[in-house]
Amino acid sequence: MGFPNMSSESDNIEIVAGNIAADGSITAGKGFSVSLGSTSLYTLTLDREYNGLLSAQITPLHTSGDVIGVVDAVSAFPADAPGATVAFQTYDGDGTTAQACPFYFVLILTRGDA
Repeated sequence: MGFPNMSSESDNIEIVAGNIAADGSITAGKGFSVSLGSTSLYTLTLDREYNGLLSAQITPLHTSGDVIGVVDAVSAFPADAPGATVAFQTYDGDGTTAQACPFYFVLILTRGDA
């Protein structure tokens, strides 16, 4: 499985993606769980073990005003067991006030010998 424009070296690359509601519930996606630690700090815990994280992207969904999303923290990789984490934080447009909002995310991860 993969994308047609990726090289054959990408056999060990996996994508985990989803949609998270403002309250931290999962509205789409699988392979992870989410906990809401504070007003807008969402920690995703991966269900499988991965060797590394190649990319993490967050896209906030907000209907009024500006909202930004950032990668807040990433646990150590390689993870020899399930449970590696990636945390996302959402803020108002000036980046100073925590503001809960729904968001999409995409993680590109490596497994095995990648």
